[in-house]
Amino acid sequence: MSHERLPLEEDDSRRYEPRQCMSEDAVSASGPSNDADRMEQEVCWPSALRFTSLLTVTCRLFHSEWVESGRGQSMVHERAKWLFLLCQSPMSVIFGFVSACFSGTASCFTFACFSLLHFFLAFTQSLHAFTSHISSNAFVILFGLLLLVMVVHTSHPLHIISLNANGLGDLMKCNAISSMIQQHRPHIWVINETKSPTPAVSRVCAHGYNTFENPGVHTAGSPAHGKWGVILGVCNTIHAQHVDTFFDSSLTGRVVAVDLVIPTAHGGFPHRLIGVYVPWDPGMTAGPDPHSSSAFWMSITQLCRHSPYSWSLIGDCNVTLNIGETSSRSTSLSQAQLQYQTFLCDCHAVDIWDTQNDVDAAFTYTFRNHIGQSVIDRAVHSTVGVQSSKIEVLDFFIGSTDHRPIRALLSLSAPDGQSPLFPSSLTNSSNQRVRPLYPKCHECARFIAFSNEVDHPVLLCGLSGITVADDSSFDVLYHALTDIICNAASLHFEQPRWMTQKEGSAQKIVNPTIRILVREGHRLGRLIAATCGHSISELATKAPWVVDYLNAHANLLIAQGDRAPQFLPYLLTLRRTLARIRYAEERIELHSRAQQSAQGHIRA
Repeated sequence: MSHERLPLEEDDSRRYEPRQCMSEDAVSASGPSNDADRMEQEVCWPSALRFTSLLTVTCRLFHSEWVESGRGQSMVHERAKWLFLLCQSPMSVIFGFVSACFSGTASCFTFACFSLLHFFLAFTQSLHAFTSHISSNAFVILFGLLLLVMVVHTSHPLHIISLNANGLGDLMKCNAISSMIQQHRPHIWVINETKSPTPAVSRVCAHGYNTFENPGVHTAGSPAHGKWGVILGVCNTIHAQHVDTFFDSSLTGRVVAVDLVIPTAHGGFPHRLIGVYVPWDPGMTAGPDPHSSSAFWMSITQLCRHSPYSWSLIGDCNVTLNIGETSSRSTSLSQAQLQYQTFLCDCHAVDIWDTQNDVDAAFTYTFRNHIGQSVIDRAVHSTVGVQSSKIEVLDFFIGSTDHRPIRALLSLSAPDGQSPLFPSSLTNSSNQRVRPLYPKCHECARFIAFSNEVDHPVLLCGLSGITVADDSSFDVLYHALTDIICNAASLHFEQPRWMTQKEGSAQKIVNPTIRILVREGHRLGRLIAATCGHSISELATKAPWVVDYLNAHANLLIAQGDRAPQFLPYLLTLRRTLARIRYAEERIELHSRAQQSAQGHIRA
C-alpha cells in the first residue's frame, strides 16, 4: 500500500487476491484493444456545423413529401420524441460551444443561458412541426442519416494509459506492466510512484517508445530506498521534447512534462502532456514546505498556462471531486479538493471523471485498500484544442499495487481546424530496423563472416566505383550500402529477443509446472461451465479427466460429511487455489530468469 493516502472508512480485504486471468492468458485472450475502438466512437462527435447543415439540407429534400395534417397524432409525437433524443448529443456540442464563447463575466453567462434556453425551445417547436407533416419513409431515411452522422468520426483520439505502480521492485509487477503496454499499445503511458531514487525505466520493457523520467527522492534514514518518481513514455512516431521542471523543487520526483508535435496532413501542432504524482498532504498555504500540495498546484498552474497551445494532465491526483467517488462518509470539503478545484478554475480545465455521470466508487474505483476505495487517478485537459474526451478503468490485473490502471482518450483539434493523424492502433516496433546485439568475447568469428558478407555484394554491384557528386548519387549509394549492411547484420549477428515476438504479444512465463497448472485451469473452466449448464455427463463421455474431479469431490464428501461444499463451490475454490499456485510459480520462474540474465551479462 502506498504510504501517502487519505484515510477511508470501509473495509475490503479482497484486494490482494489474485484474479482468474493471469499473465499470458490475460494478454493473448483479449487480443487487440477493442475497448479503445468502442471508446473512440463515443468520444468523437461531428462538428455542430456539419450536423446543422445536414439537417437543413435534409429538410429541403423532403419538402416534396408534405402530406395532409390529418394523420394520427400518436405517431407524430412518437417520431418527435425519438428524433429529439437522437439530437440531444449533437445539440449539446452546440450548447457547449456557445457557452464557452460567452463565458467570462456574470452578465455574459446569464445572457448565454437565456439564449440557449430560447434556442432550445425554438428548436423543439420546429422539430414537432416538421415531424407532423413528414411521411413514414422520409422519417426513417432522416433517422438513418442523422444516426450515420453521429457515429462517424474524423480521426482517432490520443490514447493514454496511466498507473500508480506503488514501486517497481517486484518482477511480476514489472512484467505485468510491460504486458499491459504491449497489449494495448497506447500512444502515451505514464507510470507514477516508482519509489526509486535512481532511474528505473529499464525495468519496464516497452519497445517503440521514447521514455522520460523524473526519479524519486531518497527517504530519510534509508539512502537505498526512495519515494515518488514518475516515468512517461511516448511512441516514437510522435515527436516529443522534454520540458524542464527541475528548477521547481515542488515538482521534484512528481512531474514529467513533454511538448508533443501532433501530426496532421500539412504539418503538426503542439500539445503539452503532464504526468503527475500529486502530494496527499494538502497544506493550507504555499509556505516554506516546497512539497505541500498548495505549492505543487501553483507550479502546475504555471506549467499549464505556459503551454504553447492545448495541454492535458494525467496521473495520481490524490483527490476526489464528489461524494460518489469515494466510499468515505465524510461530506466536508477538504483542502485538497479546494486546491484542486482552484487549479481547474484558474486553468479553465476539464476533469474527465467529472464529465461522466455514472462514476461510482463501488465499481469504478482506481484505488482500494483495507479501509475503502475511491477514484483518485484522474485526467484533466484544457478547454482549448480538445473537442471531447473519455476515461475508464482499464480491465487489466496488476499485482502488488493498490491502484488500477486508467485509460483516457482525447479528441484533439489543430488551431487551423485540421484533424490529427493518429493510427487506430500502434504497430509493434519489431518491423523497424534496430541495432543487433554485439557479439560476445568468444564470437569474434561473427565479425569476419559479416565483413565477407558485405564485401561480396559491394564488389558485385560496383559500388566502390561510384563517386558522390550530387544528392541523387549520394542517395543511391546510401540506400544500397544500408540494405547490404543491414542484411549482413541480420544474418551474422543475434537480434534482440523482443524482435522475435509477435505483434502486441508479451513474453510468456512457462515451465513444465506452469504448463500443468494452465492445463488444469482450462479443464476446471470447462467443468464449471458444464456444471452450470447441467451437461457434466456429456462432458464426461468426451473427456476422461472429468471422472478424476468427480471422484475427488466424492472422497471429500466422505471425509467431511455435511461440512463438505457442493460440487460447484468446490470447483471454484479449486480454481482459485490453482491460480494462487500458478502466480507463485511464475514469480519463481521470473526471478530465475533474471538471475540467469544477470550472470550472462557478467560473463560477457
